Amino acid sequence: MRSLLPIYRAITVVNLADGTTTSFWNDVWDGHDSLAERFQELLTHCQNNEITVKQAYDGELQRSLTARRSAQANEQLVQVTQIMTQHPLSDGRDQRRSPMLKKNGDLDTAMLYRALKSEQSAPNAWTKFVWKNKAPPRVKFFAWLLSQERIKCKTNLIKKHIVDNTVCEACQAPEETTAHILEGCPKSSRILECHSDNH
Repeated sequence: MRSLLPIYRAITVVNLADGTTTSFWNDVWDGHDSLAERFQELLTHCQNNEITVKQAYDGELQRSLTARRSAQANEQLVQVTQIMTQHPLSDGRDQRRSPMLKKNGDLDTAMLYRALKSEQSAPNAWTKFVWKNKAPPRVKFFAWLLSQERIKCKTNLIKKHIVDNTVCEACQAPEETTAHILEGCPKSSRILECHSDNH
């Protein structure tokens, strides 16, 4: 079975604290994708793509970049620098969030195993669509979680005693289900529409 580290990074989002356990390029700590996915031209000028966020903030990002860079890479460096200013580091440990993490923070290996088996077998048209397209791994895993009814909507969270009701916080509908988040909630629908318009 392939290395779990790229998969682990693909299914988790990091809330930064001190930045010492988070990959600057490969983890998702700003927005919905990694900097490696977003700034591919700049990454080609980086001689060390395994630096942590803390190391990048301490100057290792600049030291790892080649002296001669394309105009596009320099433009992307400006954007990356702006992102860094928006995420000041603090004391404490970085925290990971994911639908595939248990309540205690451990990876739900049983769910991950089912996902990987599903990816390898691709027995039907929907599964093939989820796993065999060119979308980033994060998008594929999210689509698979949707198909398994495993995203963290309140109707799922209440079964784990994490919340005490199923009311949608955005629109006050009585049940926040997966379908409601994607299609039934007027506020989340507007957010999705705006996100689509910006891409």
